[in-house]
Amino acid sequence: MEAQKSVVDSLNDLLKENCDAKRGYRKAAEQLDDPSLKGLFMNLSEQRDNFKKIIREEILSLGGTPQAFRQVDGPIQDAFTQPHLLLVLNTIEKTLSGCLRLEVNALQELKKKLAQYEVKESTHQVLTGQLENIRLTLLDLRALATESEATLNF
Repeated sequence: MEAQKSVVDSLNDLLKENCDAKRGYRKAAEQLDDPSLKGLFMNLSEQRDNFKKIIREEILSLGGTPQAFRQVDGPIQDAFTQPHLLLVLNTIEKTLSGCLRLEVNALQELKKKLAQYEVKESTHQVLTGQLENIRLTLLDLRALATESEATLNF
């Protein structure tokens, strides 16, 4: 029973991190004028909102109670608190890349932590799916950075 509580607590931590990411990416989108970057950040915000829903369902399936987070200030939201930092595409890419790496690291740490316990297959799939989605986004971002560098050097 203690193991189950630890798994639920860990998933609630992940839920909190996704709340932070959702708000941070939305805040960034609201501060940008470039339609493609605004769209990217809005998509990331919506993706994290979907992650939250999946995690809540998983917590409930484990018999736990998902925590409610009305206002969460975390590292991702903090990264976008200064609008002047988002004026240069290179800075946006670096900031976003850093945020995504934070998320990858957090998910990897969570997976390590949960490896101590026997978790349901669905819990494992939730974590693996979110990690893969974030990694794919990071790859897309790297491609965008390479493309914008090539355009600037042309």
